[in-house]
Amino acid sequence: MKQSLEKFFDMPSGSDLVSHLNALDPHDKIAQSQIASFLADATVNHEDISRLRCLCDETIPPLPSYMRGVFDFKLFVTAAEETARIDVAASDKTANAQEADTRLLRSISEGFLFDFYRIPFDRYNTSSFTLHKVGTSSFILLVPELNEVLKIIKPYFLAYEHITDATAKYKTNFGAKSKFCPEVKSSGPYHIAMEYIEGRTLREYIEEVLHNPETEMSDGQKLDHVLDIIEQICHALRAVGARGKHHYDLSPANILIQSYTIETHDNVKVIDFGCNYVITERVGSSAALEEARIYIAPEMFDRPFGGHDKADIFSLGMILLHMLGTEHLRIEEITKQLDQVWRMHPSFAALVEDLIDKNPEKRLLATPKDVSPYTNVSNLLRHEIDVFKRGLEIRSKRGLWFMAIVLSGWLGATTTFVDAYAEYSERKRRLRPTDMFDARRLRFALTTELLHGVTVLAFFAFILVPPWRAWAACNIGFPCLVYRGVPLSHNWLDYFPGRLVAVSFSFIAAKYYLDIFSSITTFKNLSLPELILRACSFTPWLWIWYAMFLDPKAWPFCSAMGVGLTAINNVVIHRVFNTMQQKVSEGFEIPRSTWPAEVMDRFGEWWKGVFLYFCALVAIGILLLNGWAKDELIYAVVVAVCDLLMYLENCCKEAPKLRSVLTLLMNGGRRLVLLDH
Repeated sequence: MKQSLEKFFDMPSGSDLVSHLNALDPHDKIAQSQIASFLADATVNHEDISRLRCLCDETIPPLPSYMRGVFDFKLFVTAAEETARIDVAASDKTANAQEADTRLLRSISEGFLFDFYRIPFDRYNTSSFTLHKVGTSSFILLVPELNEVLKIIKPYFLAYEHITDATAKYKTNFGAKSKFCPEVKSSGPYHIAMEYIEGRTLREYIEEVLHNPETEMSDGQKLDHVLDIIEQICHALRAVGARGKHHYDLSPANILIQSYTIETHDNVKVIDFGCNYVITERVGSSAALEEARIYIAPEMFDRPFGGHDKADIFSLGMILLHMLGTEHLRIEEITKQLDQVWRMHPSFAALVEDLIDKNPEKRLLATPKDVSPYTNVSNLLRHEIDVFKRGLEIRSKRGLWFMAIVLSGWLGATTTFVDAYAEYSERKRRLRPTDMFDARRLRFALTTELLHGVTVLAFFAFILVPPWRAWAACNIGFPCLVYRGVPLSHNWLDYFPGRLVAVSFSFIAAKYYLDIFSSITTFKNLSLPELILRACSFTPWLWIWYAMFLDPKAWPFCSAMGVGLTAINNVVIHRVFNTMQQKVSEGFEIPRSTWPAEVMDRFGEWWKGVFLYFCALVAIGILLLNGWAKDELIYAVVVAVCDLLMYLENCCKEAPKLRSVLTLLMNGGRRLVLLDH
């Protein structure tokens, strides 16, 4: 057949081919599909197809009607291709578009839309059609007079019964009226007529608004947009799910945004319900297949007609990941994008991971039985965004408190505590149940803040108000301090080295606990690792305050004790979370890069440097205690500088990465607990 068609274009007459075509069974859809496939792939232009069509009309007997429809459709296809080329290449797009529309109307006027595709003649006989979009298996025509679109199946897909059956039942399955879906007017085996929605796809919206660095929106405003869109998508999916149907092909290309203002609600429309033919029939381009592998649940590739609501949950998670990231989502960069969200917004990344597990039974494990999974997703996302915005609100209203913190040198130590307080207060305000770990972690974080604050204030007090004993003798100062043996001197340099080291360690201890471990738990309340983890919130100040208030000369040994505790904590927590990492990897199938393992490996090496520092502090203490070293201030300054470098490297540079990874693993541990129950 293909050779005959190729030969036809070199013949002065098409009689041989026409005779062969007339010998075909008019009801042979396979032959029809083969001919149409060749015509679609043939490198011929509009004029060649027009010549072929004219020759077919001149033959006696004439071609079967379905073959005339195939050639007419090829006329439409070639005109559509020329329209696309004209639109892209020409500078005067308006004039060229009119010329292309004229060609389209001329090709469609043959009547094949009514005869071949069975479009209702009484509804569209006076209508004009323009090419709107080209899909994998269909062409979408715009009918401006009726504000409708016609989705017509490409001829070479008409031999696929799954496609024609799904098209015929589209109005029955998905035609129920919903404000989040376009109204379906009619559907038949070869066409779907529906309401025209003017707007852009979610993919375009993400690129032009959410990922556009020139967009003048704060993080809170962008998250409001994300929440509004996700909630409307969930409304649409819940409405369809109530009838026992699901989307199965949810992606940014199948979601339309009618406006870009958050004030305008009900501006999201979900379209193109039903299985993607790229996976059910293995048709379409490699680009379409790659797009499908990003957003369509993995189980749909093995059981394309046996999906359930968990398939749409996976797609929803990938859409959320795309919106929260900063780049276009590609299949080879899913892990990179997920790592990026973990660094930026760990709580949102935890929600995404709950949605995109490859095993459908392990998605959204914490859904109550009487709540729709889509409602649960929107509620969880709303809660996380409320917590985030509550944190922004608290930071914006710190006012004089923040100034006092800056004046006292308490720089940056309250960030994580504000996050914890925001979550706690938001849960309490919304009357959501707060588990014991949240309240307990908040109390320990508050304890750390208070201990550090007292230490900083005491350090400056000892420097700025040196004659304590004179004040105490006049009953003006704090005689209780003298009574309890607090070493004071009129010369502030006498005890300055020890107190300098003490306050420098206080900064490290506060930043170390608050920015890494304050929000982490091992999920075992009375276990040794959990007790060691919580001990880091207050035990360093036993040695810090000893050097600050009781014996500043003992600062090397006090520092060594604090450093030793840190080394023990690092080893224990690394072992616990390394074991948790292995269990999470075995229990769940989440796209994961090597980044978490690399961060954990670096964390596993921390104890070695800390141990060397411990040995150096003990050696300094022995030298000073035995009088072998006289320059205490120099040693103290060197140790304080080392503390500053450790603060900048470990507590500022590495802490956010480590906290994100530990939160990632903690989220996996939480999901393991839910899975066991």
